[in-house]
Amino acid sequence: MKMPIINTSTTNLELTKERQSLITQKLAPLGRFLVHEEEVLIDVSIRRMESHLGSDAYYLSVKLTTERGVYMAVATSRYLTRALAEAREYLRRSICRGESVELSQFKPPSRAERELLAS
Repeated sequence: MKMPIINTSTTNLELTKERQSLITQKLAPLGRFLVHEEEVLIDVSIRRMESHLGSDAYYLSVKLTTERGVYMAVATSRYLTRALAEAREYLRRSICRGESVELSQFKPPSRAERELLAS
């Protein structure tokens, strides 16, 4: 198993070594579910939003790309660790089920579907 390549971008948040280590620790194990893939690329986007009530919220978007498919997850939490864990768990389930985003793209409606919608 190759280690996934993890690219991280942040908004309103400094990407420290500790945070980068946390991201790697939480998301790199997803590679073990993709042992037959040559290259696994994980794009992480984190945004910290300040709340008027005093507690911040982290909005996390993760896109995992392989040669065979693309998997995506989003999570929101008051804690970065919890948001990463939620996104990791969603991605793990999607990978195990083979539910790639590419497979679920919109297709043009068939003739029967168009007739059903017209009536």
